[in-house]
This record gives sequence, structure tokens and C-alpha cells, in this order.
Amino acid sequence: MEQNTRYALLLMLAFTVRAQLHAQPAEKTEIEPVRVAKVSGFSDRGAFLFYLNGSLILTNFVAWKENGNFESKGEGIAEGDKIRMATTLSSDSAGYWSEVSMEMPIHKTGVKRAGNMALVTLPDGKTKTVSLKPGVFPFVGMVGLNLYTRFYDESKGGKQVLPILIPHKKAQEISLERKRQFQQALGEKKLELREFELKAADLNALVWIDESGRLIKAQQREEGSLFIRQGYESLRGEH
Repeated sequence: MEQNTRYALLLMLAFTVRAQLHAQPAEKTEIEPVRVAKVSGFSDRGAFLFYLNGSLILTNFVAWKENGNFESKGEGIAEGDKIRMATTLSSDSAGYWSEVSMEMPIHKTGVKRAGNMALVTLPDGKTKTVSLKPGVFPFVGMVGLNLYTRFYDESKGGKQVLPILIPHKKAQEISLERKRQFQQALGEKKLELREFELKAADLNALVWIDESGRLIKAQQREEGSLFIRQGYESLRGEH
């Protein structure tokens, strides 16, 4: 009798534990938000002249705002045809980039953040959704290359790599390396400059950055293209 009672108690205990286990709510796994690159903290305004194979093609007007918003637009003539280039970069209230739109003479592309994903508009007009990498940067064109040099760690030096999202290029990172730091005469002034080499897919550019972090010129020698800040045209042929 005592053995039967003990067995009954054990059976009741087992059912009670099982019921409690079933009653416990399933733990929810929260997805950590991906922090993309922060683009705020810099301001600049200026005009850039775009030369292709030595010929002036267009003038590009650029504005960086302290909150991270960026706008670049220009119009010109190439081989008798009117061309237009325009780029806008928007950031959220915390200064992290949120959307990019680029209009080039041959295509339009864009990237729009949505949580930990991004909707990418490709050159052919099709769209795709991609996962965002932590710290990933947007691409805003040649006149925006100083965005990446702002994050170069001078204490480490050498070649450094940043994650990047470029809709019209098969590249997931951009490398940058400071090649030299030097002085350059501009009329009666002496400029304190740094020269960087930036590479991503078929992008291979040399850029000059002044002591304020402003872009002075960006050049792709293999393509014969050059953007130079207006007022600094005398530096076109300097290497």
C-alpha cells in the first residue's frame, strides 16, 4: 500500500513539472540592430570642376551638413550632349546614414535602409534587398571620398579597410592608405595636405585632403578623370 502511494505521488509530481514547463512562455530572441557608419560631424560647401582627359566637362556643387546630410549636383556638356550628375545622402536624427540616391549620365542607383536590411536600386532599374554589415558606409561619388579619410586611423597607418555598399560596383569594402603628408604652395599660401590612395573594385583614386578634412582634388589617372576644388585649378598638374 505504501509503495502504491509513493508511486502515485511521484506520478503527480511528474505531471505537475511537465505542466509547468509547458506553461512557461518561450523566450524571444531579439535581433540586435546593426549600426551603420555615422556620417555626421563635418561640414563643407564648395564647387568642383570635373575634367575628363584634360577637358572641362562640368561644375559640381557640393554641400556637407553637420548632421550628415550631403548633396552634390552639376550639369555640363560632353561631346555635344548635356549631362547631369546628382547625389543626395540623408541621415537619421543620430547622424547615421539612412538613404542614398545617385544620378549619373548613364544610370540611376540608390540605397535605402530598412532596419538591418537595405533596399538597393541597381543600374538596370531592378531592386534587391541586402543585409547590412556593422559599420558599413554608403558610396556618394568621387567628390565624397573625403568621407572615408575622416575615419582613417593615423596612429595605425598603412592600408586600412572599411565596409562599403556600392550599388553599381561589385565591391563590399574600400581600402585607403595615406601615401604622404606634405606642403603645397597655392599662390602665396602654403597648404598642409595629405594624399590618400583609395581602392574599391575598379575604383582607383588619389585624393588630396587639407588640414580641415576638406577634399581638394580626386583623380583617377587610368580613366583620365579629375575633380578639383574651384580656386585650386593651378594644382591640376601637380603630383
